[in-house]
Amino acid sequence: MYSFMATCKIHGVNPQKWLEWVLTRLPGCKMSEIDSLLPARYKATLAEGPPGSDQQTGWTSTPA
Repeated sequence: MYSFMATCKIHGVNPQKWLEWVLTRLPGCKMSEIDSLLPARYKATLAEGPPGSDQQTGWTSTPA
């Protein structure tokens, strides 16, 4: 679990929001799609976002 939290930090992802997102999608996820639940993919999914969505909900960027 710690490694997922560290990966979230590296990618500027809110760990709590990511975990909530994963837990809602995990039951219907195929084994071949498990990598789509990783923090980096989560951030990319938010960046794409559905039309009219708040694209940055659930993650924060790290200061430069």
